[in-house]
Amino acid sequence: MSGATHAFNDESLELRTSDHLDNLAKLAAHAPALRESLGEIDIDKLVGRAGIRCSAPGAMPLVGQVQTDLFCSLAHGTRGLLTAGIAGEMIAALACGHMPPLPISVQKALSGWKS
Repeated sequence: MSGATHAFNDESLELRTSDHLDNLAKLAAHAPALRESLGEIDIDKLVGRAGIRCSAPGAMPLVGQVQTDLFCSLAHGTRGLLTAGIAGEMIAALACGHMPPLPISVQKALSGWKS
């Protein structure tokens, strides 16, 4: 069984039964047939690992130019598989002086710029 939980300001590296239960509940909500196919699960026998993810409030990654010739792509948190690719495209466009692949409003949000 694998899954992920995420909470801001939680630096614990302990495996918690409550997190396993949360993951199983999410699985039941989003893929009930898959959860049902697993049958009865002994929570005490589940294994896993805990880590700390870099994230920013609002779950928006920080992507853009920090200073001349220095770009960043960080704080992707739990959505890294969804956001890393377009972040790389954004940085490549900025570094090469090409038109960025995202509208200016999204570029501003990714840079942490507040209007």
